[in-house]
Amino acid sequence: GTVPAFTELGARLIVGAGAPHAPADGLKMLGVAAGNGDPIAARYQAILHASGHAVEGNWHAAFRWLRQAATNGDAEAAAELALLAHGFSDPSDEAIAESWLRVPAVELLCESPRIGVVRSCESQPG
Repeated sequence: GTVPAFTELGARLIVGAGAPHAPADGLKMLGVAAGNGDPIAARYQAILHASGHAVEGNWHAAFRWLRQAATNGDAEAAAELALLAHGFSDPSDEAIAESWLRVPAVELLCESPRIGVVRSCESQPG
């Protein structure tokens, strides 16, 4: 099919493997493939948005793409979402992203030299 071919070529264009290095074109091709239901293209979009490679980093967009990949049958994306959402009362992508991105409180132990401790690095389920 055409859709998996768009995914394959899009991924190759992003990194320049076996194709010209044309990240903007690759991103467009992945968008077309994901828009046509390809879960792998959606997972690639999630990775790109999370890492900020070929596109401005955006965790909220990364979660939306990951959710789309899972909805379209990508078992790895579904497992990642389940892990990230474990224990959250609000399973929305935005709530999960906000919780994981929340900067933990630092308890200042000494002003000079400045020393602090983070008592808990865990995300606090919402």
